[in-house]
Amino acid sequence: EKTATANPRTRTAATPTARVSSSGPEARTGGRRDQLLALVVDQPGITLAQAAKQFGLKDASGLYAVARRLQDDGLVRKSGAELHPAA
Repeated sequence: EKTATANPRTRTAATPTARVSSSGPEARTGGRRDQLLALVVDQPGITLAQAAKQFGLKDASGLYAVARRLQDDGLVRKSGAELHPAA
């Protein structure tokens, strides 16, 4: 006869899966978006690699989506690898 034992790694309905935190992805993305926009306005022609270095990041991969959203919103335009303010 098998007995049911709880696996501590198995999530159940009683186990919370969502965390409420101001440092979640949404909070970081909004802040990084504003930071990148301010940097592009201050230093027209900056590349994502240069921006990443100024933000203290290892590489620019975390900025690609942020830059794309800024472009989609019409706030930034790309010329090759360089970012320029749209207005």
